[in-house]
Amino acid sequence: GLYCNGSSPTLEHVEITGNSANMYGGGIYVYDSSSPTLDHVTITGNSANMYGGGLYLDLDNSVNAFNTILWNNGSQEIFLTGESDTITVAYSDVQGGQDSIITNGGTVNWGTGNIDVDPMFVDTANGNYHLLASSLLINAGHPDSTDSDGTVADMGTYPYLNSYSGPTWYISESGNDTIATGASDDPFRSIQAGINFSSNADSVAVAAGTYVENINFRGRNIKVMGADRETTIIDGNQTGSVVTFDSGEDSTALLSGFTIQNGSGQESPQGEYPYGGGLYFTQSNPSIVNVTITNNAAYSGGGVYSLSNSSPILRNVMISGNSATAEGGGIYCSYSNLAMTDVTINGNGQGTYPNGGGIYCQHSSPSLVNVSITNNTAFSGGGINFFNSNPSLENVTISDNLASSGGGIYCSLSSLNLINSILWNNSTEEIYFNQSTDSSSIAAYYSDIEGGQDSIVTNDNGTVTWGTGNIDVYPLFVDSANGDFNLTPDSRCIDTGHPDSTDADGTIADMGAYYYDQSSQPVRVKNLIATPSANNIALKWPANTENDLAGYYIYRDIDSNADFYNMSQYATAADSFYVDEGADESTTFHYRVSAVD
Repeated sequence: GLYCNGSSPTLEHVEITGNSANMYGGGIYVYDSSSPTLDHVTITGNSANMYGGGLYLDLDNSVNAFNTILWNNGSQEIFLTGESDTITVAYSDVQGGQDSIITNGGTVNWGTGNIDVDPMFVDTANGNYHLLASSLLINAGHPDSTDSDGTVADMGTYPYLNSYSGPTWYISESGNDTIATGASDDPFRSIQAGINFSSNADSVAVAAGTYVENINFRGRNIKVMGADRETTIIDGNQTGSVVTFDSGEDSTALLSGFTIQNGSGQESPQGEYPYGGGLYFTQSNPSIVNVTITNNAAYSGGGVYSLSNSSPILRNVMISGNSATAEGGGIYCSYSNLAMTDVTINGNGQGTYPNGGGIYCQHSSPSLVNVSITNNTAFSGGGINFFNSNPSLENVTISDNLASSGGGIYCSLSSLNLINSILWNNSTEEIYFNQSTDSSSIAAYYSDIEGGQDSIVTNDNGTVTWGTGNIDVYPLFVDSANGDFNLTPDSRCIDTGHPDSTDADGTIADMGAYYYDQSSQPVRVKNLIATPSANNIALKWPANTENDLAGYYIYRDIDSNADFYNMSQYATAADSFYVDEGADESTTFHYRVSAVD
């Protein structure tokens, strides 16, 4: 393509493509004390039979490459012949990154802003090396350099010039990423295109449809809004994490109104395996609201992977049907303080693996409020596996999870606070402490734990603080077999949470993730007193105070587990007492009194 001998040319906005060399330097051959500068150069599709398909340095050269693309050249993108050669690379896209450069003792000055991603050219087969709007090379050049449209420079020869400047960027299945601007009457086809052109505080409005792509917020504190999570889908096509936050996004960065599916994860900074099938967080704190994360898979964090001082916010999120090979079928968090509110984690895991079918958490202090963790499977910690963590669980339902140890919760080196919560029907144990010499602790208050305090397997290796208000009664879920863990009206978990906490209907908090809404019902009758005698049973209770009180219904049965709401009433009462003259002294009766508006 280009031979440079003892000279120092500047190549700016130059395309070098489709060239070949019998031996060296298919794209550029730099020889004998040359010092060329490459600025906005695209070097792609070149080849050399021996070395340096993209760029070859031979004998005391110094090359500077900025805002440049080296991609799909064979063999090697960059080849240095010896220690007298130097190359400086910044804000450029080099396939394989720094490790792909063959140095032979030469010097590589790997500057800031370099990336290793598919440039996403418009049509390489027909020689069109312009960038698609969805390319991560857009606005990724040196921040002090600009294209002719006034935006931050793109990498490569041809910038994507745009006359529209937001602040709302529109995405539609009928849009395009070749010439569109992202305006309401000229939408992009891909969500990434809207992100690429956006600035902090902008919005990306995504119409209903399926978008097969993997998106990266690129540090933009923007709102990416789908029309509705039932109809607006981001499909990762099993080619990486579906959505990535890895550039310091804060809580004003928002993803809302989507289903996230078919992600396969990406390599983390700490290993070679794929992590974070659905969502991937590192050093970021975005908000995820009204999102469904389903059918994703990874080595760790099938649904969500969060690490490195990230504190994302998850609100009204469904995480279901995800799997992981090692840890965290639903969620994996490490050195990460997730804040979860109104989250459902259901049906995650992979057979008898991984550790932490619903959640695997290490070196973290997550907060779980109104969270349901059900029907997850794992080797240890079917619902949750905590290692060296300090979690807080408030109004959490952990039920019907399965593991060899710690079906509900598995603790190792952790300190757990539990309040207003339900642990029920987890196998093999509700709560299990690791058998190592390093102890864990749990403090439980106003919670319903099957088997009570004695059911917690400590292995003589931990501390249980059994506080006030705990009970051990069947929660009376609506239909747990079909995934409905709401409470039925007769549940003793209703109004039995901490007396200083309240539900949205203004009553004392219920236990579990889902409160029983009493806002449209009469005030529940409490503190029923039954006084038996030889001839009758007298019932008395504190009078209700609602203005539209019409009286009381009396229900009676000899079955302690009777569902009174499906029974016919036994009697009525106009005042707050009733004498049951029909009681037989040889029979035990169970009563319920219900106010009637």
